[in-house]
Amino acid sequence: MSATTAPRPLSDPGANPNGDPDRVRTHRSSSPFSRHNLVATITGGYVPLLLATLVMVLPLLWMMISSFKAPGEILSTDLHVLPENPSLANYEAA
Repeated sequence: MSATTAPRPLSDPGANPNGDPDRVRTHRSSSPFSRHNLVATITGGYVPLLLATLVMVLPLLWMMISSFKAPGEILSTDLHVLPENPSLANYEAA
């Protein structure tokens, strides 16, 4: 005679829904809103998107701001983000 084991009841948190006593369902504590998933989403999704956006937008912003600078101010070794005397002379010359 072979001995068979009865399947665990489904109310048991470790029970397998297929009734196989050798395969115990592991308890997953990570919900979609867990801290681990939030950190993974931010570091794996939003940070690379933010960096890619900055790489694309900052040079365009720098060109737009530099278009209001005088030619000598653009080629200067001093780093000034905003023009000292903004002018439309570069647009008039074009």
